[in-house]
This record gives sequence, structure tokens and C-alpha cells, in this order.
Amino acid sequence: MKQLTVKLLFVMLVMLATSIDIQAQSKATKNARKMIQEDMESFQKLIDSPETLNAKTIPSYGVAGSYEKKQNIKDGNCTPEDYCIPKKVGILAFYISDGDYSTYSSDWVTTYKATEEKVNAVAQRIFDQSIDGLKEQYALLGMELLTPDEFLTTEELKNIYYNYPLPNLEGKADVWGAAGSGAAIPDGFRLLPYASIGIAGSKYAKEQFGFFKALDLDAFIVVDVGLIAANGSITGINTMFYYKNPGWKTSGMEGIGVIGYTPYTTGHVGMNFKPVMKGLFIKEEQEYTTKKGKTDIKFVPVDVNPNVSILVEHVVTRLGKLSVDQITLPVKMKKKKKKK
Repeated sequence: MKQLTVKLLFVMLVMLATSIDIQAQSKATKNARKMIQEDMESFQKLIDSPETLNAKTIPSYGVAGSYEKKQNIKDGNCTPEDYCIPKKVGILAFYISDGDYSTYSSDWVTTYKATEEKVNAVAQRIFDQSIDGLKEQYALLGMELLTPDEFLTTEELKNIYYNYPLPNLEGKADVWGAAGSGAAIPDGFRLLPYASIGIAGSKYAKEQFGFFKALDLDAFIVVDVGLIAANGSITGINTMFYYKNPGWKTSGMEGIGVIGYTPYTTGHVGMNFKPVMKGLFIKEEQEYTTKKGKTDIKFVPVDVNPNVSILVEHVVTRLGKLSVDQITLPVKMKKKKKKK
């Protein structure tokens, strides 16, 4: 009888321990599920609010400011009519940066090994989800948005894009630890070292502008999507618009950085999140067996949230609108006083 009681007590303890384990597992699963749902709802709330989106989208400076245009026109370098909306705009770089990760594998599992050559699945997916909408929006603005495979129409242009030497920029990027680790690009793009870090200085500008001039397009854009993929969040989106200065050829200025006399003028629009915006990935629940042989549930990223592409489209379109507005804005010149 005593042995039976001990055995029964042991069975009850095992059942109790199993029950506690199931309850704890269930509670952890419920909490994780709740957090994921809240993140997705918060992201969707942002997307559904044009006012909030616009408030968070900040233009730092414009591509063709009034002072620069006045300077060009006043000095006879060009006419107001020379400030035209560029017919073709090349996407020079479409880039994601992640301070915590080095790269991602094709099945969304992190590898922690930087590979500039390998196509990053996350960057590729964001690009694929964004490109059609961006092309449509830029067409409405009167511009044709071109990917590298569309504007690199000759072997010479391909060689320039992929192999143009950028020793100053790449050297500086190496010093800052921004030459490849933590960065990723879609298929067909070059991982350019200045895509998001905005290196300043005349020798860096000279190298950039030499690259732009060799590619010979009227305008370029750069898109940088900042992520912390480890916790499925977005830190911000930064974009640049490079517009060929219509007064450069006749200005006779060889220096770089003089307002009104650079080969390309630059505009910037950004959206940064503090705190970060979570909900980067769509996740699904999957059962798995632990090392102890127990069944548990994990939440596995299976795709990039389409709302990311909506954010990208919003910021890059805002960049295009700002640039078009400034390029076409009439410049009021002061009338010269008549001599008495």
C-alpha cells in the first residue's frame, strides 16, 4: 500500500510539473503572439495615417534651392528654362543597413558573415515589393525611374558602374566600418560606400561627381533602408536626389562645393524612428521539438511586411516631389535700378 501511494504521488508530481510546463509554454506563446500582433497593428496604424507619415518625413535640404538657381541665372550660366524635370532618373543604389547584423541567408536565417557579392534576401524582397509602385509614382511626376539593368545600356556603362574606382570614398568607408559589413543590396546593384553615410569633403565630392558624370544621366537617387533585423524593426529610411546642374558646363568653375557650381546638386528626404518601428517581418507559428523532446512553438519570419515597401514608396516619392517642385519653381530676380 505504501509503495502504491509513493508511486501515485510520483505520477501526480510528474503530471503537475507537465501541467506547469504547458501553462508556462502557453503563457509565453500567448505573450509572443500578443506582442507580434501589437507590432503589426502599430505599423498599420502609421501606414493608415497620412498626417503622421508626412510629419515623420523630413526634407533636410533641397535639390535646387532658390539661392543656387539665382546664382546660376544671375551669372549667366544658364536660363530659368534650363531647369527642366529630368526625363530619366537612375536608381544608383538601393541599400539596406543593419548595425547588428552582417548579412542574411536566403531563408531568412541570419549568418553573421558579411558577403558583398551575395544577394541579400531581405534587401531583394523590399526592392521587389517597392519598385513597381515607385516607377508609377515617378511617372506621374514626369520622370522615368530606371534600375541599373535599364540605364546600363552598354558594356562601357556597365564597366563604369561596377568598376569605377572610388579609392577615397571606399577608404573613408573602411575607416568608419561602413564598407560592406552590415549592408546589403538587391541583385544588379553595386554596394556603393557613400549610399547612406554622406561623406563630406572636396576630394570625396570630386570622386562622386566624376562617377556620376561618367554614367551620364540627368539625375540619380539613392535609397537606404535602416533595419535592426534581430528584433524585426526599422530604424529609418534616408534618400538622396542628385540633379545635374544645368549651369555647370558654362560656369567655368573647377572647384567642388561652391554653391551653384557643382556638377550635381543634392536633395535629401528622410524618415527616422525613435523608438524603432517594429513589425518588419511577417511571422508564422511553427511547432518544433526541443532538445528535451518536448513540443514547443516558435515564431518564424517568412516574408517582409508589405508595409515596408509602402514606407519606402512614400519617402522616395516625397523626395521626387520636392525635387520637381524646386526645379520648376520660378526664380524672382531683383530688377536693376535704372540710373538717373
